[in-house]
Amino acid sequence: MPDTAQPQHALQQALTSERDAILAFQTLLQREHIALQSLDAIETLERITHDKHQHATHMQSLSDARDAQLRHAGYPTGAAGIEQAAQADASLAATWSSLRTAVTDAARQNQANGALIQSGLQDTQVRLDTLRRLQSQSAPVYDARGRTAPNPARRPLGVG
Repeated sequence: MPDTAQPQHALQQALTSERDAILAFQTLLQREHIALQSLDAIETLERITHDKHQHATHMQSLSDARDAQLRHAGYPTGAAGIEQAAQADASLAATWSSLRTAVTDAARQNQANGALIQSGLQDTQVRLDTLRRLQSQSAPVYDARGRTAPNPARRPLGVG
């Protein structure tokens, strides 16, 4: 049975911090989406990828801290514990709801970004295949310096 004397202030703070971290992560995902649509954003994408990794590590530590607060209050860890704690505290329930919404929105944005990446890889593969086909038909393919390029072996992109 949860310790009802234990104030849920620390748990509320943990959920609020976690929600705020997810919202910050969403901002990174939105920046990534814009960068993925740009043809010259490689450096920006590298920075965003680094920042996303740092945010993911931070979000994991916040999740661990929240689970520690749940255990301390006598609740199970994870969503089941938060659901139980939220039944006893309307403010906690509201924060939990906004955290779940933020997670769902971030997942949706991440899927959209993944689709953009996959589409870009497929488009690039089609272009490479076309160039290779033309080259195999004795049509010259030129490099950036205007010289004919050797016939590279076909290598699929994004596999692995």
